[in-house]
Amino acid sequence: MKKATFLLAMVISTSIFAIQSHHTHKLLEKKNEYQDDGDQSRVFNSSKNNHCLLKFRIPIELRYLPYGYNTLYFITNYVDQDPGINSIKDWGGGEWTYDSHRGTDFALWPYPWLTMDMGLAFAVAAEDGIIIEKVDGNFDRNCGVLADIDENAPWNVVKVRHYDGTITIYAHLEKYSLTRKAVGQTVKKGEFLGNIGSAGYSDAPHLHFEIQKNGEILDPYLHDLWETKQSYLNPIVIGGGVHRHYPKLNPVTVGGGIPNGVETVDECSDPETIYSHYRFKSGEQIWVTSYIANQTPELKFENEVRKVKNNELLFGWDPSIVTEPLRNRNFWGYVWATDGGWYYYEAKLGDTSISKTYFYVEYRKILGLKILDFDPNGDFFHNTTTENRDFKEGEERTFVTYFHDANVGDQIQGEIYSPDGTLYREWGGTIENKEWTFWSEKVTFDNGDFGPNKYWVFKSQYNEDEPEYTFFTVSNDITNKSDNSLDEDQTLEKEKLIISPNPVKDIVHIKIPDNFYKNDLEISIHDLRGRKVYNTHLKTKEEGNNTMLDLSFLNENLYFLLIKDPNSGGIVFKEKLVKLK
Repeated sequence: MKKATFLLAMVISTSIFAIQSHHTHKLLEKKNEYQDDGDQSRVFNSSKNNHCLLKFRIPIELRYLPYGYNTLYFITNYVDQDPGINSIKDWGGGEWTYDSHRGTDFALWPYPWLTMDMGLAFAVAAEDGIIIEKVDGNFDRNCGVLADIDENAPWNVVKVRHYDGTITIYAHLEKYSLTRKAVGQTVKKGEFLGNIGSAGYSDAPHLHFEIQKNGEILDPYLHDLWETKQSYLNPIVIGGGVHRHYPKLNPVTVGGGIPNGVETVDECSDPETIYSHYRFKSGEQIWVTSYIANQTPELKFENEVRKVKNNELLFGWDPSIVTEPLRNRNFWGYVWATDGGWYYYEAKLGDTSISKTYFYVEYRKILGLKILDFDPNGDFFHNTTTENRDFKEGEERTFVTYFHDANVGDQIQGEIYSPDGTLYREWGGTIENKEWTFWSEKVTFDNGDFGPNKYWVFKSQYNEDEPEYTFFTVSNDITNKSDNSLDEDQTLEKEKLIISPNPVKDIVHIKIPDNFYKNDLEISIHDLRGRKVYNTHLKTKEEGNNTMLDLSFLNENLYFLLIKDPNSGGIVFKEKLVKLK
């Protein structure tokens, strides 16, 4: 039994966040995907004969908005106004277009594939008219790098002719989602035409909206054809969310800047997983994310978490500014809350747009359970070294219950149950000092029910509160050792292994004693959440016992350097590593 007294830290470092800018304007590699060989339509003329008498509505609708979101799309590309080849200009004088682009692109974001698969976004008729063309049934999940996509891939599209001769085009639609109305039937302004997809020459779900008249392209922005006037820059917080894990995303479509080591989608067209969550317990990690479009230099991008009661600030990240307008950005961070009650996460873009998401924290004395292979300290929030919950018979582990707001005389109880439900070990006692923050017990598994798919249970209870549980496995497999494998009593002594410099800015040098070990070693670096952010092998037989690691890509923070025997998987050395800017 081991007890200790440490103070509890309740905030995270300001370095635990990321904001990624994502330019979408210099896309000259895209082709004239909308120009048929026989179509001589031009973007650049607007004669009196082509004067449009209509005022159009925005051609995209949402079935509903997820909690915390103001929209699920933004405009990525306008009509290209520059007639030259390999030169671009949009209607506002910027470069938010690509060469010879003939329409306006409304891109689903930040969760394009989930939004598509749920049918949340669909095209609607921008004005009354008659359907003159429908193309359906074509593949609708094109994605990835445009150079790898067939530029002649057919799209799914609806074309509508209006009473003054103007034609509107709604393209890249999801197959088999198009309106049931046939060519020649009429549609009303705002009537459903089809769900947004990624058919044709497209790298992600979006709606291409195009206006033609007498063979020429009309830009609804340049010619003021919207029924509600639209601005060139429309700064907006697209939305914000609260999660139990960081969402499973495609780093390309979200714009990059995601945390190191998080799980991402397997295929570029796989739907995202959001992990939205609005009820937590004291000590549980609370992830927050937000997404904005069209930030301008005068607008600060601010993110903070507050308690509803008295509007007390729990944590706020440094505001972010830009030096030039940016099309879209994303933010992520995480916090822990110990006090019970209602909280809200707010993302704000100046005073122009706000997203607010409320969540509840249930007060619990126990902050969390951990199974460690080292003696714990008293700080639950910073004691985040990787936990190995699959260990071998005969290995010793420390089972730790972290708690807060302790009172002298409180009771703590710990139990371990084997896979068949039999009580294997129990311990407990009385809190003797209100400054105590954890109770730990060392346990060695030398008999019992072993196997990789047989789950043991670690249960802990504080007073009469509801117990907390976590799971682990114990294996009785023993790896056969060759003559040159690591001896059981052989470890890398800290004073004999050189890691220099530490703290490190860019390059760290590692030297292993020449007489220590003659096998290959696995060297990995883990962040405070236990995520592996760097991994390499030192081939001592061919490369010697010296190596250099380029860590310039890592953010400023505290990390852990681990050296393992790749044959047994055992850790032979572990050390803190401080990364500087």
